[in-house]
Amino acid sequence: MTETPRSAARKILLDLYDRASKNLGRRPSETEFFPVDVEEIVSMIGWQIRQISNLTERGEPLAGRVNFEQKTLYVESEDAGPRRSFTVAHEIGHIVLRHTCTVAFRPSNPHSVLRPHTIGTPSRSTKLQERQANAFAAELLMPERAVRREFQKRFGCDELGIGSLRAQTIISNLQTRGEDLAADLAVIKYPSPTVTSLVEFFRVSQIAMGRRLIELSLIY
Repeated sequence: MTETPRSAARKILLDLYDRASKNLGRRPSETEFFPVDVEEIVSMIGWQIRQISNLTERGEPLAGRVNFEQKTLYVESEDAGPRRSFTVAHEIGHIVLRHTCTVAFRPSNPHSVLRPHTIGTPSRSTKLQERQANAFAAELLMPERAVRREFQKRFGCDELGIGSLRAQTIISNLQTRGEDLAADLAVIKYPSPTVTSLVEFFRVSQIAMGRRLIELSLIY
């Protein structure tokens, strides 16, 4: 049976957790384990990261790309923070899921890339691989179990209806769409200003966290 993106991500997280436990001599706390260190994972699987300024493909900007022959993950040097983390996690997904490498870096000029075939409309298999890499990245950075736990700790419920009284209490200017509510809950410091938001805890973007809340039906 082919390994799913989520099961592959969970396996990597378990290995990372075991590694952290050995280094600490005990189980890491939630705040010691999160946010997930994607660069440590790259090293753990025997790859390396290289930063490149103005990473492009035929003039089109890229956030990241992998080179299977060199076991190197290239990322745009201008990107930082949550965007970089998701890019690296996405590319790790391509590596772990053994996706076909569609782009090759010219050894003489790593700033430019070429495809072995013509660039055109992405094939169905390419689109599937991209969706799988995104699913892998979401589970790696925002594991379902951890997101559910942190959501419950902050908002005192397992799920939150858009028009519920609890939602109105938390968000005084309640929006009409689930995406808006999810985006608000992703960054809000609740129930106390001293509590880290979900975005801060998992160190992901507001958009990524909001989508994850909807995906897991924590917002409905």
